[in-house]
Amino acid sequence: MAADGISCLLTPNKFLSAPYGEALRKYLSDKNLLCSLDDFSRGSHFADASVYPVITTLRRSEVAKDRKIVIRRHIDGEPLTFEVQAELVNSLPSHNLGPLLSDGIDRLFSIIEQCVPFSSIAEINASTTAAEADEYTQDLCEFDEVDGEYWKVVNTGTIDPFESLWGTRSMRHAKREFLRPVFPKASTIISDRRKSQYNNPKIVFAKIGNTTEAFFDELGEYAGMNINFAFVSADEGKFLTAYVNSEIGSWVYRQLFGALAMSGGYLQYQSPQIRDWPVPQFDPANRHHVDVVRGYDRLTTGEDSKASLDQLVERVLCA
Repeated sequence: MAADGISCLLTPNKFLSAPYGEALRKYLSDKNLLCSLDDFSRGSHFADASVYPVITTLRRSEVAKDRKIVIRRHIDGEPLTFEVQAELVNSLPSHNLGPLLSDGIDRLFSIIEQCVPFSSIAEINASTTAAEADEYTQDLCEFDEVDGEYWKVVNTGTIDPFESLWGTRSMRHAKREFLRPVFPKASTIISDRRKSQYNNPKIVFAKIGNTTEAFFDELGEYAGMNINFAFVSADEGKFLTAYVNSEIGSWVYRQLFGALAMSGGYLQYQSPQIRDWPVPQFDPANRHHVDVVRGYDRLTTGEDSKASLDQLVERVLCA
């Protein structure tokens, strides 16, 4: 692009958040090229398009410290236009541009400034690779078929917010159906690395959902097929499980990664996105944080509601 030159690109919006677009987003950030973004993902301007389109305008020019990016949201009639500080956008993990499509961008950045990337406080990994999931199927069996110790096995279909549905909802895997699926701890197929992960406290995430579906495996009882884990300590795990399942935590995730949503608005909770998810860092000396942990305990013992816990989480970010 020539000095002071302008380019306009009409593309699907997925590159704003997708892992495969990170190198391009980094280049745009490093060179300070992003001038404006026109969001057509909510209107009928491109009625024949099977994707959600955006127009990205790039300009090579002198960089001002207070440079702003112009956002235009096209629905009906005149577009809604606003500006965002380029410095704030460039500071997002993985150079994510997804927040530029957010209706509540000011609120979103206010929350992000109080948070840290999930990966900075927890190790986040898939429960199995695709190859491991196929291999480990040899040892997958029903609870009553095992002599000795075992891990309960869940997948995306048997995870709800705050709870495992192991034993109450059937799990389908490799054309088989299980009500109480387990892996024997004596397995010679499962690697030592995976065994260590299964034995440790962790937040267990479903990979797909309209909202976050995750529960805290405090005792290291669970293994999983094609799901994700975040390894955390006891009180920290309760605090973060409350946050990721909360209205505000799920809203933040959707604002960042909504461009990756599938048909029906289903979000993908893959490891790269979870690692970049801004989360509040647990502080045992902060009374609002401790209140969330106590609220989690009351919810999981049936003494209080999710709405009450959501209010406690909201207070953490508004205090």
